[in-house]
Amino acid sequence: MPEAKQPLAIDTINILTDGVIVLDPGCNVQLWNDRIEMLTGIPEADTLGKHLTAVLPSIALHEPSVTALEKVRMGIPVSVPAETIYGAGHYDLYYIPVKQKDDIVDSIMLVVRDISQASRLEAELAEQNAAIAEKNQELKRKTAQINALTHLICHDFMDPMQSIYTSVEHLLTDEKTKLSAGGRNNFRLIQAALQKMRLLAEDTISYQADINRNTILAETDLNEVLACCRKRLAEAIELSGASINATHLPVYRGNKMMLVQLFQHLIMNAITFQMPGNKPMINITTEYVSWEELLYKQVVKSSVYLALNFADNGIGFNQVYASDIFRAFMKIDKTKFPGKGVGLALCKKIAELHGGFIKAEGKPGEGSIFRCYLEKN
Repeated sequence: MPEAKQPLAIDTINILTDGVIVLDPGCNVQLWNDRIEMLTGIPEADTLGKHLTAVLPSIALHEPSVTALEKVRMGIPVSVPAETIYGAGHYDLYYIPVKQKDDIVDSIMLVVRDISQASRLEAELAEQNAAIAEKNQELKRKTAQINALTHLICHDFMDPMQSIYTSVEHLLTDEKTKLSAGGRNNFRLIQAALQKMRLLAEDTISYQADINRNTILAETDLNEVLACCRKRLAEAIELSGASINATHLPVYRGNKMMLVQLFQHLIMNAITFQMPGNKPMINITTEYVSWEELLYKQVVKSSVYLALNFADNGIGFNQVYASDIFRAFMKIDKTKFPGKGVGLALCKKIAELHGGFIKAEGKPGEGSIFRCYLEKN
């Protein structure tokens, strides 16, 4: 800037919302506008004629600014992205050479743009977006869990009712001549009650689709899960003479209802698929494995997984069907064994909803091993 400061130019610089410092070619302060005074708390009177680094010592320690001062003195304009070089603020810095007609740098204008508020807002927005993304992910997970629960209800509650209804219908048809009018009427009342129960189940499923359960995951003792399964399957275990061996199962943070279903279907699968006269033997073991040990494309890096291994002495299967058996309504042998081919599909879904997956290994006549990998929460 010329030696005689032009009042109009000074007034214009003072009303700018950016801080402005005018330096001579030796980097001594010639002008210190009102905004920079407000940002630094240093009055202009304490700066005039002093070297910039004497007024703002942090500049001398800020390598990008030191480099910028060297370049601007050679006539090269430089901008330095947002940095904290004074106080707690965050500033964009612009070093602008002011040249004479002969292209000699007459003065240097340093524009200090305070973007502290914008940076804070940007950080807050990023934090909010991250929180929203996390909530969305949790919402998707809970929605998937509710959908899985719906399938479980359909399979474990509605199917038996339909079987009872159909059995009653067969009785009415096959034993028609042996039943009195009152007996037939009673059976029709049973069917009507079953229909009402079915409608109630459907309403429950619809209601479940609309609500958001607050407590989906909880610390779950897998020993209690197994005990629950033993109770549910007591009749099948007794009739088959099945032996279930499991010791010191860990506590896992998951959905207890789903984990019970997982154990129940895998144990029942082992009991069902046996050669005639064979007594089922089921061994349940657990271990923790890191993601590096798992050959699975959707594994979450840096995660640890709980491996639940269910080994049995059943009929086994050809390994070529290792993926097919987890498809809904898929049955390798549709004639010899009961069931609808849904249980293993549900196990796959439950494992996925716990951030994991399920694999199966088997050989015909030599039994099978089902390995469930659940992400450790």
